[in-house]
Amino acid sequence: MPKLKLQQTSFTAGEISPKLKARIDVSKYYSGAEKMRNVVVLPLGGFQDRPGTRLIAELADWAAGGRVLPFAFNTEQAYLFALTAGQFRVWRNDALVATVGSQPWTGPQARETNRTQSADTLLLFHKDLAPWRILRGGSHSSWTTGAAPLANLPTFDFGSGAEAVISSTRGWPRCGSIYQGRLYMGGLRSRPSTMLGSNVGAYFDFDKGTSLDDEGINVTIDDDQVNAIYQIASGRHLQVFSSGGAFAALVNPPITPKNVALDRQTKRGIREFVPTIEVDGATLYVEKSGQTLREFVYDYTEAAYLGPQSSLLAPHLIRTPVALAVAQSADDDGADYVYLVNEDGTVACLNTLRGQEIAAYTLFETDGKFRDVAVLETGETYFVVERTIGGVARFFLEKLDRASYLDAAVVYASGFPISTATGLGHLEGKTVQIVRDGYVETPQTVSGGQIVLATPAASSLQIGLDFDVRVKPLPAEGKLADGSMIGRKARVVKATLRVQETSALAVNGVAKSFKGFSTDTTTPLDAPPPSFTGDVIFGGLQGWSRQGSIEISRPFPGSLCVLGVAMELAVSA
Repeated sequence: MPKLKLQQTSFTAGEISPKLKARIDVSKYYSGAEKMRNVVVLPLGGFQDRPGTRLIAELADWAAGGRVLPFAFNTEQAYLFALTAGQFRVWRNDALVATVGSQPWTGPQARETNRTQSADTLLLFHKDLAPWRILRGGSHSSWTTGAAPLANLPTFDFGSGAEAVISSTRGWPRCGSIYQGRLYMGGLRSRPSTMLGSNVGAYFDFDKGTSLDDEGINVTIDDDQVNAIYQIASGRHLQVFSSGGAFAALVNPPITPKNVALDRQTKRGIREFVPTIEVDGATLYVEKSGQTLREFVYDYTEAAYLGPQSSLLAPHLIRTPVALAVAQSADDDGADYVYLVNEDGTVACLNTLRGQEIAAYTLFETDGKFRDVAVLETGETYFVVERTIGGVARFFLEKLDRASYLDAAVVYASGFPISTATGLGHLEGKTVQIVRDGYVETPQTVSGGQIVLATPAASSLQIGLDFDVRVKPLPAEGKLADGSMIGRKARVVKATLRVQETSALAVNGVAKSFKGFSTDTTTPLDAPPPSFTGDVIFGGLQGWSRQGSIEISRPFPGSLCVLGVAMELAVSA
């Protein structure tokens, strides 16, 4: 019976489509996995459990529709906006600082809003609403709103004489962006293929004048198909994304009324209402079908933009996204994490580092459904999550928090010792996990918005919902003297995992205790499970299959970080 030793030291291809399970000729096969759930891939090769989420607030009016947006007043003052029917709320440092009513949008319109920002001003766009301006005043709670004071708008003859191309009668722009000192607005409701550019340095003045270089711009995509403009992005060039393709103004700067031209770069259109994001020199966008994430990246050899698939190896994780955001790296590993909120309530998480050809997708799941995402300039990431509590759908604003092992968690920072944990109304009737002073307690069911601890918490306490962390490498494939492993039964005899600062680890459902791994002889036996760094061996594994592999999981709330896996297999003749 042949014996085989295999190792996998990189997971930087992420979860790979089931349709690639036989592509043992592709190098990405050996750095990918069959399943990667509720983990993030590390750019240096390993993976770790995703952060939990911490409760920030309940959004009681979100059921009618809404959108969360980031706003940066300066490098030190970042805000989170939540737009819902007729109002918006503002958070700073996770505290609600303002609620502003008398806003013109409905819930569905809030959900379809696009945005751009200049200094202290946030501009919102919707085809049925005049562009809306939000300005921050002299404090965190001071906000002024109103329709943007547009002037000298170009006209068009719709059949009864010249009239402004945008108005309460003809509708408004779908999107906008600021580029080279102009405000560009596109996707006009009555002229969906038209884009307007303001005078230079005067964002709300669209006077065409005599077409001097700094005067207003009015350009329409002239193409062989319908191109309703859905997004405008400021990158290496001015980029315009429509229902029928992606365009760029490839003119020598600056863009002027006389040289402006939108050249088609690809016929792959964009999904409406999902914004673009810039990552490592490329603009990412969700294709119109909702099944593909594409890069829009300039190629110097072609002197044009290309639109390759970013999600080529993991199309099964792109499930009609409704929101898209990126958290740019603040660490020395240089990784950016892209979050795609899928229509089914999952989140496809992409770890991307284009310079190293890293594009690793994993999937986030929770007890509920993710509905929206926003990332602040500081890198703080917020999700809107729908959870069923007492048979009723409720919506919560939750923040990714590496210090939390749980979702929808309440982390108690004061009041110790704590015997009765309150403030759990958002989890009423749910069975929750309890991490007390580093111990994982017996789960309890929340009643009356609280639970009573079996042992009072002395210094730390977090309570929330557990989430399933699970990674399954692709079927083992090694070189045998008499041919391929495909079609043969195999059994993993022993698995060795190299881990870092890990306290919760299981292979094939068998949990490993780290009590005996501690080198600290002064630690009492009743201390919380320590974290361990080193090699962990799982022997005596049972079970033959035609796809020899193991499944790595987190058996209880704790830390898990795997740097590499080695397996010894027995292979049938």
